[in-house]
Amino acid sequence: MARLLTPRFALLTAADLGYFTAMGIAVYALPLYVTGPLHSTNAAAGLAFGAFAISALLLRPFAARSPAA
Repeated sequence: MARLLTPRFALLTAADLGYFTAMGIAVYALPLYVTGPLHSTNAAAGLAFGAFAISALLLRPFAARSPAA
């Protein structure tokens, strides 16, 4: 039986932790940043978050491809 706790698994777990922490912060911080220091409207905050979500949706398939695959 193969071991589950390998260095590659630990690296993947750490990357997932970093990604989901960053996404959790972005959900709350991006609208506050756009409406606060940038002095913009709530509509602009929605546009900024929408642009972030759409670009992530379109670019993740390319980022996930491994050169070795």
